Amino acid sequence: MSIFDHRLLFIVGKGGVGKTTVSVALGLAAKRLNKTVLLIEVGDADAIGQIFDRKSLPEHPIQIQPDLWGVRINAKSVLQEYIKLHVNIPFIAARIVKSKIFEYIIAATPGLKEVMTLGQIWRWEQNKTFDNVPHFDLIIVDAPATGHGVSLLMLPQTLINMLIVGPIVEQTRVVHNLLIDPDKTCTTLVTIPEELPVNEALEFKTIASQQLKMPVQATFINSVYPNDFSESDEEKINSNIQEICEKKHLKKLKPMFELAKSTIFRRKLQQTYIDMMYAQQQKHETIVELPFVFSHRLSVKEIEPLVQMMLKNESS
Repeated sequence: MSIFDHRLLFIVGKGGVGKTTVSVALGLAAKRLNKTVLLIEVGDADAIGQIFDRKSLPEHPIQIQPDLWGVRINAKSVLQEYIKLHVNIPFIAARIVKSKIFEYIIAATPGLKEVMTLGQIWRWEQNKTFDNVPHFDLIIVDAPATGHGVSLLMLPQTLINMLIVGPIVEQTRVVHNLLIDPDKTCTTLVTIPEELPVNEALEFKTIASQQLKMPVQATFINSVYPNDFSESDEEKINSNIQEICEKKHLKKLKPMFELAKSTIFRRKLQQTYIDMMYAQQQKHETIVELPFVFSHRLSVKEIEPLVQMMLKNESS
């Protein structure tokens, strides 16, 4: 089953591995597969908006390209709307959300922000058009970094076990059933071929499978260096560096060969961690290697090679 056949993709991974970049690339790829996509940014970051040359994404879905929508979840705002919806007297509801107690509740109640976040995602997943078809074919959630992401996804089961009965539990159970439905929801992992990110990725895969009951179905190994040099090329490069060092008139060529040598070294080091990911590949898990994008500021144009790689993997 293709990841694009799901309704909901949770993009998780260690901070700095390119979750947002992969989320946007997946959204652009899905759009070219004739799907209407909603990109959701969770937390205070606003990286998705910057990629699309916007200062920020709003708290309500906005169209940023044809068939591609974006939104940023603010848990506090979601809670305010929730209170206004469930407190029948508008005056009382307004007093609650403006009070200092409301701020204390948000800060002191464990899991409250996560509950509001997941509830809002569920509501967007349930949205229908006037002819009763889903408003969005695919919802892509750029989740918080791994530790917070685990807390976000684990919370529904924790609440169900703690509270057992009540309206909150019933609503949480509905959300939880969506999360653990492998036909609707796909847990998508992003890492880079370095020691700490790979170790954290492998740890998350175990947690996702055993505790969350949301096994990783797709893993993207991001920022992979090109493998353009053979062993004979490496021998020639080392030989040329030695010759350059011995002949002063060739000195200007040294940086070029040193760069090639460095690229070979980094690719070999990366391969060690790439092999680790494949060695612990789970059943039904797809692994896709994405090329390193050499750019200081990512935009839609710079992400295009990743989009092409995803579409190529989809067609193969």
